[in-house]
Amino acid sequence: MNQSATPPRAAACAGHRSEPLDALSFDAAERDVLTIARHYFRSFAMPGTQSWIGGIGAALAAFDHDRAPGLAVAAVAAVQAMRQARASTFRFNDPCCPDCARRITRHEKAWLGALAAMRERAHERASGHAVILCEGADHAAFLRAMAVLAGHLPPRGAAAPGRPAPFPGG
Repeated sequence: MNQSATPPRAAACAGHRSEPLDALSFDAAERDVLTIARHYFRSFAMPGTQSWIGGIGAALAAFDHDRAPGLAVAAVAAVQAMRQARASTFRFNDPCCPDCARRITRHEKAWLGALAAMRERAHERASGHAVILCEGADHAAFLRAMAVLAGHLPPRGAAAPGRPAPFPGG
C-alpha cells in the first residue's frame, strides 16, 4: 500500500517494486526507526490518517521511555528535511499493513542506508544516499537531521538496547 487511503490489501501488497526487509542487513534499531518513519511518511501522504500518532506510539513501543520522545522527534525532523529537498513522490510501504511492513521500497532502503551510514560515521556513504534521496538538491539539512537521529541510537554493531520497561505507574 503506497500512499493510497483504502486499497484492498492483497492488491496493495503486490510489492510495489520492493524487496523483503529481512533479506537486508539493517539491524533491529534501524527497522524500528523505519516503522516510526513510515508512520510519518503516511501522515504526510494522507493527513487524515493522523498516522504521526502511530509514529510516536511505535517509538514508545520500541525504545525506552527516556529515549523514545527524542527519537520520535528526530525521525520526523529527518523525514521533513528530506521532504523539503526532494521534488518527486517518496515511495514507502504502509506500516499498518503487516504484509507491506515486511517489505522495503528502494526509497526506504536509501533512507535507512543513510541512517546506517551515519551510525557507522561513514559520511561519504551517507552523502551518496542523501544525494539520491534529495534528488541532487541541497542535502545538508537532511544529513544533519540524520546525524541527530543516528545519535539517538547505539552505534551500529553495539548491543541493541533492551525493550522498554512498562510505563512508570502503569
